[in-house]
Amino acid sequence: MARTTGNAKDLITFTRASTGTFLGSNGLLQTAAINTPRVEYDANGVAKGLLIEEARTNLEAYSEEIFNRAIWTSSPSGSETENAATAPDESISADYIYGNAAGGGSVYKYRSYTLTASTPYTFSVFAKKADSNWIFIRSGSFDASSNVYVWFDLENGVQGSEAPSSGTTLSAVSITPLQNGWYRCSITVTLGTDNTGLFQIGVVSADGNIPYAAGETVGTYLWGAQLEQGSFPTSYIPTSGATATRSADIASVSVSEFGYNQAQGSVVVEAETFDNSVTNHGDFALVNSGSQNDIASGSRSGGTAAGTYTAWFKTGGSTQALLTVTSAVTSNTNYKAAFCYAANDFALTVDASAIVSDTSGTVPTFADEVKIGTNTYGYLNGHIKSINYYPLRLSDAKLQELTS
Repeated sequence: MARTTGNAKDLITFTRASTGTFLGSNGLLQTAAINTPRVEYDANGVAKGLLIEEARTNLEAYSEEIFNRAIWTSSPSGSETENAATAPDESISADYIYGNAAGGGSVYKYRSYTLTASTPYTFSVFAKKADSNWIFIRSGSFDASSNVYVWFDLENGVQGSEAPSSGTTLSAVSITPLQNGWYRCSITVTLGTDNTGLFQIGVVSADGNIPYAAGETVGTYLWGAQLEQGSFPTSYIPTSGATATRSADIASVSVSEFGYNQAQGSVVVEAETFDNSVTNHGDFALVNSGSQNDIASGSRSGGTAAGTYTAWFKTGGSTQALLTVTSAVTSNTNYKAAFCYAANDFALTVDASAIVSDTSGTVPTFADEVKIGTNTYGYLNGHIKSINYYPLRLSDAKLQELTS
């Protein structure tokens, strides 16, 4: 018998000690209450799956009030209108930033944060075309030689140019669509030895521009600024006067709720993860609470290379089998992994790849809990679309068929 997160959701124990935002089936930003799972969709209403994220903190204390706070510095030729448009969460709280067409110049807002040097940070903001379809995000320090710029096209939903520097490392860029013309734009940077991080949002008339010419009209709607320590953006964390933390998503199922077979079994996971540049994106684990007996799967477990998927079987903390498929997982792309276990018989495939097997090892004993979206080493930071458990060792051909 198979169990899936879609058909067996009543069996799942779910906790998150804070609220959390997610993209609903209508393509708009919604808020889930404490201890409520988030099933997320893309902008077209296609289900992505159960959202599982680690805890993160938004270091921007006024995420929706950046234009009426003195801590954000404005360009002399720019103007703002507060609460000028409907935001991604349907509130009338998006601000309009625009330039004086007669005079030309630069339109931007910037501020600095005290950060940790040599540590990745991700800055994001929601943006929508008004008069101009281009914005840029700049990061680095007040020394222009250590700044990076990235331009975003709000008409076509694509990244534009990059202007990197030697002092600040740009490691990732994303632009994600929502409904009603909104996009979430983000950059991930690592400062050098300087711990004063500058972040700037500019409105421009074309890709690669910083100022605009006299006679041009530039203007964009902006909302929801977020700065978080980490190498990829996570779901939006609203703030109002102080930094705020979204707690981790924790989902599990007791093995007493289904027909778990100690001697042999097979698991099929369909999921995606946001980023492969860091290790330990767990999607599934069978664990024995209070012991070191477990079966764990996910991408880059145990410090393996980017793109590697692993299934790890341990008894008493001793590895019985560690199966890996290289070049199997791409950030923000669904994968299907299937693995099985029996005494001296372990196997793994990802997206119908060639079977990887191990014919020596014992099965971890006395499992009492299934962890969903984590493997005790790290959180998935992505979406679980489905998990199927079979209380028997499926054939290699069947494992490949189920992941094709």
